[in-house]
Amino acid sequence: MNLMRQLEAFGSTPFTHGSLLPLLAEYRRPNDKIADMLAKGILVQLRRGLYVLGPEQRSVPLSLPLVANVLFGPSYVSLDFALAWHGLIPESVVEVSSVTPLRARQYNTPVAGFLTHAWRLFCMRWAYRCPKTLTAALF
Repeated sequence: MNLMRQLEAFGSTPFTHGSLLPLLAEYRRPNDKIADMLAKGILVQLRRGLYVLGPEQRSVPLSLPLVANVLFGPSYVSLDFALAWHGLIPESVVEVSSVTPLRARQYNTPVAGFLTHAWRLFCMRWAYRCPKTLTAALF
């Protein structure tokens, strides 16, 4: 089967370096082939070892919340991006915001900017501004 047809099976889902290697088993240097596909725009690197298909190879638009969840491990898309996604705020949002129990991180990829907030710090900031009765009920 043609390599491009096999790659099209990924669609708009992010995939790892390890999932590419079986497709490139016939090449003596699969990492060189991956570097060549990155240079040609067939693949887009999100971070080390994580890729998506380039815009010309994708038949379905890329789901930014899905990419954010794959990038950050245990996290959920929240804050201003979620509000804009559901049409609750009129402003446009340029970064995908997520909340995670791990430490905060920021990735600027060719696809979009991704930002996570540590949920403990986020909850502490929110609880600090709450009335004491509500804070006692929550925590």
